[in-house]
Amino acid sequence: MEPADRICEKHARQQGGFVSREQCLQAGSTPRGIDGRLQNRGWTRWLPNVYLLPGASPDALGRLRAALLWGGEGSVLSHNSAAWVHQLDGSVSRGAPEVYVPTGKSTEGVRARRLPRGASADRTTVNGLCVTRVERTLSDLSAHWGPSRLGRAMDDALRRGLISLDRLAAEAARAKFERRSGAATFRRLVVGRDHRDAKVRSRFETLTLKLLSEIEPPQANHHVGAPGKDYYLDFAYPDLLLGVECQSIRWHLGEEAFKADMARHRHLTAMGWVILFVCWDDVVLERERLKREIEDAICARRAFMRPELVLH
Repeated sequence: MEPADRICEKHARQQGGFVSREQCLQAGSTPRGIDGRLQNRGWTRWLPNVYLLPGASPDALGRLRAALLWGGEGSVLSHNSAAWVHQLDGSVSRGAPEVYVPTGKSTEGVRARRLPRGASADRTTVNGLCVTRVERTLSDLSAHWGPSRLGRAMDDALRRGLISLDRLAAEAARAKFERRSGAATFRRLVVGRDHRDAKVRSRFETLTLKLLSEIEPPQANHHVGAPGKDYYLDFAYPDLLLGVECQSIRWHLGEEAFKADMARHRHLTAMGWVILFVCWDDVVLERERLKREIEDAICARRAFMRPELVLH
């Protein structure tokens, strides 16, 4: 085996079975030699100037490596591909690799986007792959994922310590300044997760009350007495035993708070109450869907509590 072949195989073992034309030339191969390997040695042209060596069975990570080899120096995985490498909730391994490239080139099988100006600080390395940082990944996805899916990914990153609220807030400010698509949605999701700001909670409850009042005015801060316990519901329809609670984003809750909340919910359920939990994303970004769900719940509880009023 020629020395160039050994070097190419070494690269391929480290890159999921792939090697680039540039790496082959740097190893000492000639253009004619590369063509000969494609014709007679079982090499496969996977992407322009990217080859799959014999015996390799590329997995999802390997296909991403191939996309980076095609993109060349300075390219970086982005959007769903970056989210999948970061293992964010809602990301998937299927679909074409998504890559930022320094030039405007494109090819079938890769979703290539021009590398944003000043994006050098937006990248990191995970499992040997160059990817956009978590905050940039989430910001990019705000133009492509729905609020619920993006919110789950954001919660996941916060819960696992991959990101902080301060870094998210800084990214939201940059996205607004650069007028990125989806910047407004991204900012609303970030604001709703900043539990340090009491104004957010107040605004959350105000918006929830406004929505409920459009359906049927509720009682706010409703007291529910029980033996040895006093509960207060954010909003309630007492005649229907239906409560609506403004729920903090899941990642905010510590284990003890979560356990106490579940015990409270079980006790209220045993007393006949039905509690609907709503979060910031529901009220701010999925308002009409939430409104329909609450209308349906009110109708269902009214039918349950006073079946004689239901027409047959």
